[in-house]
Amino acid sequence: PLVLVTNQTQAQVRILKFAAHRIELEVEASAPAVVVVSQAFYPAWRATVDGRATPILRANHAFQALQVPAGRSQVKLEYCDRWFQTGSVVSLTTLLACAVMGWRRRRPELDQGAAAALEHPSAGEVPGASAPPTTDQR
Repeated sequence: PLVLVTNQTQAQVRILKFAAHRIELEVEASAPAVVVVSQAFYPAWRATVDGRATPILRANHAFQALQVPAGRSQVKLEYCDRWFQTGSVVSLTTLLACAVMGWRRRRPELDQGAAAALEHPSAGEVPGASAPPTTDQR
């Protein structure tokens, strides 16, 4: 990953974490500067500088950039796609609802069948075993 500091400022950038959804940097600049990160610009990214939200600018038509003050700064960029999060919650809720409905639908059948077999066994019949088919002779 490439991280640049512009404005001809004496600056050092240390990459603390560079993952697909999160970037953490430590920037030491002698004057206010613009940090350019070679990560594709996309509106779902959010940035903080020293814990305060800051806008992400578009650099060179494709990359992310943000302003940092003079001195040492902690920069965090995080990918937060609200639609993905909403879809994940809906999917998980639906999956849990289907599992509960399947469990509840199957459970009474098992309980009723076992209880009926134990309460009313025919003579010589083993509880829980099915009875042989009968033929109607009219």
